[in-house]
Amino acid sequence: MVIATLVPARGGAADISSIGTKVAVALLFFLHGARLSPEHVWNGIRQWQLHLMVLAATFAIFPILGVVASGWIGPWLGPDLGNGLLYMCLVPSAMQS
Repeated sequence: MVIATLVPARGGAADISSIGTKVAVALLFFLHGARLSPEHVWNGIRQWQLHLMVLAATFAIFPILGVVASGWIGPWLGPDLGNGLLYMCLVPSAMQS
């Protein structure tokens, strides 16, 4: 990150860097999933209530809280921070972390 901040990729190098980044992230997720045993995968699938709760929190509860909080404290934060708060509540949890 430090090198990319000091010397950002431009032009053709940026295109290659973008493709390389996507391949690296896909490979990371694939390798993480590939090392799971089938037993662990089935145990995870069986916990569908937990998955539904996480999906509800991510795509329903957090956005609703974000709209309410942005409307309630947004005037004190200013337009930029209020929009930032709302954005962080509307984006899926991977982005929030």
